[in-house]
Amino acid sequence: MSGHRPDAEAIAVALSRLARHGWLSYTDPAFAKRVLEICRWRHLGDGEVLSHPGMDGDAMFGVAVGHLAGDQHPFGSLDCGLAAVWHVGSWVGFAPLLTGAERRGIIRSRGDALVAVLPGHAMHELLAERPAWWREMAWLPYLVSQMHAGGGQDLLRRNAGERCLAVLLMLAGCRWTDPPTSAPYVAPVSQQELGERCNLSRNAVVKVLRPWADAGMISLGYRHILIRDSTALRARLSLND
Repeated sequence: MSGHRPDAEAIAVALSRLARHGWLSYTDPAFAKRVLEICRWRHLGDGEVLSHPGMDGDAMFGVAVGHLAGDQHPFGSLDCGLAAVWHVGSWVGFAPLLTGAERRGIIRSRGDALVAVLPGHAMHELLAERPAWWREMAWLPYLVSQMHAGGGQDLLRRNAGERCLAVLLMLAGCRWTDPPTSAPYVAPVSQQELGERCNLSRNAVVKVLRPWADAGMISLGYRHILIRDSTALRARLSLND
């Protein structure tokens, strides 16, 4: 898939998704339209690296199809491992454009993905033309902070099953609402990675997941977990929120 030019139909679907979901859905429609007009498109194959430390440029990236995963190194730390999964409507890699900071960690695809590439120089030109649109850029860190705040609260859950379920829904992009794709929703992670994210062993994760799988609410696969009934799973958490 990598290196293939997406066809007109794929781009039309991608444009619609990015306009209606995530960051751009919160912004002035005129701003969103201009942003999408200057995007380029890139197909990624499974495991292909999109961004890495030392990478030139200040482009940012919007997920239109598939998933991206990141191994982040906050503030120069040497911590490693799966830090985040980004789904359709997510925009990532914007720190260099907003702050001039160097890139940290590695962002790569999980499965095939179609990504909008927003060139930094074109974005700076647009913002120089309309300085008031810098306010629309502020939605990016605000939305990320909200997501991290909610995720942090979930990690404080004392009940291991609830904690695992909350993290699973987060990794599948349906923790608080359903994503702009049809069910089943995908958490593109292994059971080992899920355990690492919610401080459980793989064996403990298997024990937690099995009843939900037996009930048909999830399906377990190789390096992925399908969410088949997100509404019912979220309801289990809301009872104890």
